[in-house]
Amino acid sequence: MHTRGIAPEVRSRYKSAIAEGTFTCFSSGHSFPSSRINDDYCDCPDGSDEPGTSACSNGSFYCRNRGFEPKVVSSPFVDDGVCDCCDGSDEAPGRCQDTCVAAGEQKRQELTRQVAEAEAGLQKRQAYVQEAAQKIEAWRKEAASLQAEVATLDAESNRANEARDRVQGKLSDIEKDVRELEASLVASAADGEPKEGAESAGAGAEEAGAEGAGAGAEGPQPPAPAPAEPADAVDETAHEEDAETVAALEEDSAEALDDYAAESAEDETEIDWHGRGTEPWQTLLRKGKELESRKVASVLRALASGSARTKKGGRSRAKSGPAAAEVSSPELEHLRMAAAALKEEAADAQKAAGAAASKLAERRRALGAAEARLKRVEEGQYGPDAAWAVLDGRCVAAQAGKYTYEACLYANAWQRDGHGGTSGTGTMLGAWAGFSNEAPGPSLAFADGASCWNGPKRSLKARYYCGAEERLMCEYSAVFHTPAACSEESVALPREALRRMTAGDDEGDEAKSPRAHDEL
Repeated sequence: MHTRGIAPEVRSRYKSAIAEGTFTCFSSGHSFPSSRINDDYCDCPDGSDEPGTSACSNGSFYCRNRGFEPKVVSSPFVDDGVCDCCDGSDEAPGRCQDTCVAAGEQKRQELTRQVAEAEAGLQKRQAYVQEAAQKIEAWRKEAASLQAEVATLDAESNRANEARDRVQGKLSDIEKDVRELEASLVASAADGEPKEGAESAGAGAEEAGAEGAGAGAEGPQPPAPAPAEPADAVDETAHEEDAETVAALEEDSAEALDDYAAESAEDETEIDWHGRGTEPWQTLLRKGKELESRKVASVLRALASGSARTKKGGRSRAKSGPAAAEVSSPELEHLRMAAAALKEEAADAQKAAGAAASKLAERRRALGAAEARLKRVEEGQYGPDAAWAVLDGRCVAAQAGKYTYEACLYANAWQRDGHGGTSGTGTMLGAWAGFSNEAPGPSLAFADGASCWNGPKRSLKARYYCGAEERLMCEYSAVFHTPAACSEESVALPREALRRMTAGDDEGDEAKSPRAHDEL
């Protein structure tokens, strides 16, 4: 049977028609003797009865082109004196040379390369499947470990915060006590400041009056008239009594400082201020507030007056009285020392709490990433056999013009100026949006990138193909090759195309046989 111009997929219909002696038009259903096939007269509206001639203007001619690629040309180009098929089958025998082998050499080399790459990619994909199983198991163990670590770090962070808050609270309390004692000393010093021109007399009268009123009185009494005893004698008596009181206060204050040092040695990381209301220095402060006798007032005035002296030994004459920073007493200095120590401890506690919070946040981010990967496993985002899991987080880059394009699977895609740059930087083209099966074919989708100057957000779709290794190719769109995309079909398609190029079809030799109106 002469099959000039008949495509392989419909050849069986013509064979049956010849065997039965009747041909039926493909679209109209009109039948007539099969001898009228290829008789150079168009009997069918669709031109199906003239596949090998130019009789029907809407017909088509199939070029077998053994050694190259099959081709379909319009029927009017048949027997027009121009060689449209590389095998010359569209023209009379002997008119055209067969150039298919030469024309197909480059194509055969490309198909041979595709077959080899697809076979290598498929083999590597099988290794991906095994690697993915191990990787997913490692992810599960990592997630479990991170969960336990986060729980531990969370508890440590809470303890660090509590310790910081305790120290801050103690510091606030002791700073308040310092301010109160400073204010008390300043007020006492101001009340006892001698007036110009009457310093000795005024002081003697006040002290004498206070001593007379202080005996047997619960609270402060108004000044009484000066006694008959000379002022110098009163001052001497008050001085002796003041000295005794100061000595007692200094002894109690020294004990307070010793207690503070002992407690600090027991706990180097935190000072134990529990039961703060019974500390020696606090007892002294409370006594200073509660006992308003002349002796205590006189001691406070003496201490304040002594600390307010100038470097030359003279007394400060500022009418406003001494500032808080200028007053001093043993118990106040001990309070200030304790406050300074607590400030250092508070700074260390704040630093420790911040470090604990930072470490906790970092581990929580790692846990979130691990849980996201496991979720993708459950949702099948790595494919039915999870081969794509091997590529999670892997980045591939390609240069196109003055830009470098980088796609990180299951993460983000970037565009950078120049040939270098740091991975994961530049203009964000989009975040991972999954796989897309929209035209023109399966692709990796990245969406919601940085906004363009005119409003819309950038996005990227990278077509993926079977390949022996990961590589990104930028043309008018991104093309991504990876073993993860390989399948048996990836090998079969180029292999079949190569077979057809080198072997032709079963009846290829009939293309060059003589034609007749009663033949196909």
